Amino acid sequence: MAAPTGILFVIGSIFLLALYPTRLYWVYLGLYQWLLGGLMLGALDIGVGWADWRFTLLDLLETDIYRGTSLGLPLLFAWLESRSENTESEPTTSF
Repeated sequence: MAAPTGILFVIGSIFLLALYPTRLYWVYLGLYQWLLGGLMLGALDIGVGWADWRFTLLDLLETDIYRGTSLGLPLLFAWLESRSENTESEPTTSF
């Protein structure tokens, strides 16, 4: 049984919900994937109607960018959150 939103969104959102349940990072991931899906749909539409090179763009968006960033973006959010936690916990010293 497949997830309606896609397995890459499910993996990333569960990872973000497990680490940061009070943050809305999973919503940001969903919005990013909706935006990227819209770009892929536009590339498909223009490829069917006018230009064959849009199929190449669709393939690039679908394979390299969508799959790579859908799993990489949750890790980027986790890294940014850990950096912000480290800067808040370090005491500042002034000379």
